[in-house]
Amino acid sequence: MTAPQAAPDAIYVQDVKVNGRAYAKSWLPESLLNRGGEVVVNVGTTANRQWATAEADLPVDHVPAAQTPIPNLPAACEPAGAACAQRLQYDVDGVATADAKAQGNLDGKGWSFPAEQLPAPGPYETYVIPGTRGTAGNFHSLRGQRTYLTPGRYQALDLLVTAVNGDQQIELTITYADGTTSTAPLKVTDWAAASPHFGEEAALTAGTRYNVNGTADGRKVSIWRVSVPTDPAREAVSFTSPPSPT
Repeated sequence: MTAPQAAPDAIYVQDVKVNGRAYAKSWLPESLLNRGGEVVVNVGTTANRQWATAEADLPVDHVPAAQTPIPNLPAACEPAGAACAQRLQYDVDGVATADAKAQGNLDGKGWSFPAEQLPAPGPYETYVIPGTRGTAGNFHSLRGQRTYLTPGRYQALDLLVTAVNGDQQIELTITYADGTTSTAPLKVTDWAAASPHFGEEAALTAGTRYNVNGTADGRKVSIWRVSVPTDPAREAVSFTSPPSPT
């Protein structure tokens, strides 16, 4: 990444080129960070209020001040028995197929789940499984953003989760329609651990991992089921977390 005009008073982005082409969004795709590329940022002494200001060019977790639809509000959850399955904003492709192992990268080191050993996309028990082929996202990373829910009075958030590069322990903040909040711990065992470390249930298990270099290592990896309590007397509308790299 270069900014040839950078100077103490030249700090405002005028335009950006990615691999030689004009780029109008205010964020860079994960594929660029994973596979590499050239980013040239043209900066100046005054703000360019025309660059990357269209709604489609804003980050998906940006909440407009005006009364317009919020980009990452989810579709209504899908009833599944006593539960309601929620589709989230999937931003990481952590699954690959045997014939396209380079398409997934869950841990930032090139490893991913094998699609052939995961449930088919669609309803699965009380969850909805996202697509597992191609390069579309199928994991929702916790980057400190607000994750919107279908508003409802829930006993708990039942989550399918995993962690990479070691166990992870964070605290979720649940926000309710009246503006109040509650907090609950979220403890997640590393995906390659032989067994859960925090009492999670192994929801999905695969007998190998794929790597972007075209190999598989035969290491068992898991997705865990956890339950995060909420207050059923209040209408939950979202949850947030501290930024977590894994």
